[in-house]
Formats: sequence, structure tokens, C-alpha cells
Amino acid sequence: MVAEDGAGFAGFAICGMGMEPHGPDFMARGDLSSLTPVPW
Repeated sequence: MVAEDGAGFAGFAICGMGMEPHGPDFMARGDLSSLTPVPW
């Protein structure tokens, strides 16, 4: 589950970051304490 384990991304795969193919990777993990449900 992404909220617990996180998700890894190749820096080059994130559009708009201006990374080259040899750029670093990124790790994202959700913060459930700041979760705000939306009404839709």
C-alpha cells in the first residue's frame, strides 16, 4: 500500500522536473495524519 510503504519514481519519469535520464530517483509516502477526504 502506497500510504504505508511509499512509492518510488525515476526522476526522469516525473514530467516537469527537468531531469535527465541519469537523474536521481524519488520516494513518496503518504501522511495519513494530514489526509483530507474530498466530497466527490
